[in-house]
Formats: sequence, C-alpha cells, structure tokens
Amino acid sequence: MKKITLLYLLTLTASVQAQEVVDSLPNCKQEKVLFFNQEFSAENCIVNDSLAIEERVVSFPQEAKQMYNSLKFIEQHDELLQSFVTVNDSVATAKATYTANELIQGVVLEPIQSNDFSFVYYNEGQPVYRYVLDTDNHFYTYVKAEIEKDEKVRDLFYDIEEGEILPTKEVYVNGDWSKWDKQAERETINLGGREGELISINNQEAKAEQLIFKVGDDQGVLHYVYLEKQGHAIYVYEQQFSVDDGIVKGGFVNNALVQNMGLDRKRITARTEKGNSISDIYFENFAPSNWNQPNQYIFDYVKNSNKKVLRARVVLDKSIEKESIFFDVLVALANNPELFRIDVKLADFSFDQLLSTHVIHLKGDKKNLFTLK
Repeated sequence: MKKITLLYLLTLTASVQAQEVVDSLPNCKQEKVLFFNQEFSAENCIVNDSLAIEERVVSFPQEAKQMYNSLKFIEQHDELLQSFVTVNDSVATAKATYTANELIQGVVLEPIQSNDFSFVYYNEGQPVYRYVLDTDNHFYTYVKAEIEKDEKVRDLFYDIEEGEILPTKEVYVNGDWSKWDKQAERETINLGGREGELISINNQEAKAEQLIFKVGDDQGVLHYVYLEKQGHAIYVYEQQFSVDDGIVKGGFVNNALVQNMGLDRKRITARTEKGNSISDIYFENFAPSNWNQPNQYIFDYVKNSNKKVLRARVVLDKSIEKESIFFDVLVALANNPELFRIDVKLADFSFDQLLSTHVIHLKGDKKNLFTLK
C-alpha cells in the first residue's frame, strides 16, 4: 500500500525554478521563484564580487501558511538559525549564502520526494539538519509527551496554532536523515474492510509495547490510533487529520486508559471533546441472553477448556461517540478476555475485524483460551 503520510493528504506538484528578473537594485536583483506551483519573491545580493559571494533571501507571505508557520516556529525555537530566518506579521524569510552559485550556508526550502517540503540548514556546503511536517511524527511526539508528561515537548505544541502540524527536526548523519521511525516496522493490514498501515515501534529501552495503526476514509480523512501496553494497562490515543483549504489540520486527540481490574472486570477512563468519563466492562456467566440496554454491548465467548459461556458486557459512557474509530477500538479492546494475558502481546492480535465487528482475536500461532460465539 502506498505509504499513508502527509503525502496522502496533499496533492501539490513540486517544482523549483527561477523566473524572469522583475526589478534591479544596486548589487541586488529581484526574482520570482516557484515552489510547489506557488510563486515567491527572492532577492539576490552580491556580497563580494571578486569572490562571487551572493546572498539569497526568499520571502514567504503569511498566505503560504504552512511555510510561514514553519519558519515562525524555527525562529522561535532554534537560536542557531535566528540569523538566517526572520518573521513579522506579514512575511517570513529564509536566507542562504552562495559562492559561485554553490550553496555554502543558510536555510533553504527543499522538496521531499515530489509532494512535500522541508526547511534545511546547510553549513560549509553540507546539510546539517532539517525541519519537516510529518503527521506520523507529529502524532507520535504528542502522544509520548502526554504519556511521559514531558513538559518541554508539550510546550512546543502550545506554540503552534490549533490543528497545525508540529515541525519536527531530522539530523543528517552518514548521508541519511535520522527519521523517528528508523527502528519501526511497517506493514499493510486490513482493518475490517479498510486498508491501513500498522507501525510496530521497536524501542529496546522501553518497557512498554507500542503500536500505531492508521487508516484513511472516503472523505480523505486520515485516522491515527496509538496503543501502548504497560503491564495491566493500555494507553489509547486517537486523532484524525483532514485538509482545510489545502492545509492539513489535526483534530481533537481522544485518549483513554484501559485497565485490568481483576479476572472479571476492566475499566476505561477516557477524555474526548465531550468531556471525561469512566466506563466499566464486566465478564459474567449469569447475564440474561436477551440483554439489550443503551450504551451496553454484549459479546459471548466460550471457554475452550470447559465449553462454558463467558459474557463480556461493555458499558460505555455516552461521551464516547458511536460510529467513530475511537469507539471501535475501545469496544474491541474492552470485550476481549485474553487482552491482559501474561504471555500475550498486542502484536499477537489481528485487527482485521476491528472496524467491522469490534473484535480483535489472537493470531494462529497463539493458543486461544476463548472463542467468540
């Protein structure tokens, strides 16, 4: 499956080319340049004629929102680049120095593949690091900061506009960029009728298991779900990204903590746009077979060892919106009686029925102690 990232949401065509000179100043010339089919002003000034040293300053008006906001973030948070980046209420600029038309030092806009961009810092003619807009990294960075209560990273999100993507830094090392997911494994999965991508994060230092899956829908909305299992608890985070006037926007981040409360009960503590809530899940063998109550969902399992029926009764708070992926995930996690087995990991489960029947089940190489009726 084509990698679902920010590229999934944008359909810009990348091109970079200089246009005709429109004005001339002493030792300077004004040009128009094209980045991603958008025209920007550039000023080229000769600093040292004998050494062929030239400065180029490219201006990005506030209307070019993603580029303007990226430079605004860089100017606020990267002291090293403040001499190359300027921002005011109407325009942001990026400056670079060239010798004989070879880039020596400064900040330049560069395409990534064909449809995305980055601001790259060069020194002595070599890339040092860059800032990118990546929904995968944005979502993961936010979630980890919330779980770990990392105030320094949390503060970065307060410095961007609501719904904007956080510019994230990648360092250039040994001819490649140090991406956040280099240690992750990606695979295409089926999520109950929708094709998605599963990212398994391999962090040797972490004591928790981390999974991200994401799936698009017919409206061009990209949904992310993060699961982290720590002992008898699972953190759940869900967010969706959509396009508004060509700009990628992130929605409210729903989150929940699913806890094992013993052999016969689980609890979900959740926060959504509608407020905070507590929901309980009961595993019973005495509930009436025709049970039908609002906001309660019944799943009957058979214990394979003695063929007795175990009923999972999921009682969800009304603030958890039905017909949402957050709802689907919570119900699927809540009703499974094998979720917190010591010998079972999240990666041992298949999610191929998650969106269609709200069920996850162990894969073939793991012994099932229960079977859904």
